[in-house]
Amino acid sequence: MTMQEPALKLTIFIGFSLAMTAVRGGDPQPQPSVFDLRGLQAGRAVANVRSLQLLAAGRNAEAEKLLAEEIEHIPFDFSARYNLACAQARQGKTDDALASLKRAVEDGFRDPKHLQEDADLELLRKDDRFAGILKTALGFMSWVQSFLTLAAI
Repeated sequence: MTMQEPALKLTIFIGFSLAMTAVRGGDPQPQPSVFDLRGLQAGRAVANVRSLQLLAAGRNAEAEKLLAEEIEHIPFDFSARYNLACAQARQGKTDDALASLKRAVEDGFRDPKHLQEDADLELLRKDDRFAGILKTALGFMSWVQSFLTLAAI
């Protein structure tokens, strides 16, 4: 890897992040101070582990509440939104789960295979709206591959 490749990847990532903000049609969320980042990362890591423990224990309502609180602090955390969709789907909250899943994909969740195979999403795959969410994830991956191919030229 040359020294220019990491810089190019960073430039692509920053450009994509700005484009996604524009696509969402809103102003970017206020950024925390660099001095806040360690605490935010540590708190997010603890909450992530706790929410996964709650899901594993079948305590879906508690996991949903914890994940919703985390999303209030970090609105574009696609991982928390994805897990929120799982917690909601496990409780039969199809509309809420699909809305959370759609937002997770819009915010950056890009694993179409996982969407197709995750047992937590079984209920959602039966809904016609799921196909649109999956198509968005697949389409984005195709766009990224094309963009990276052009960037490599």
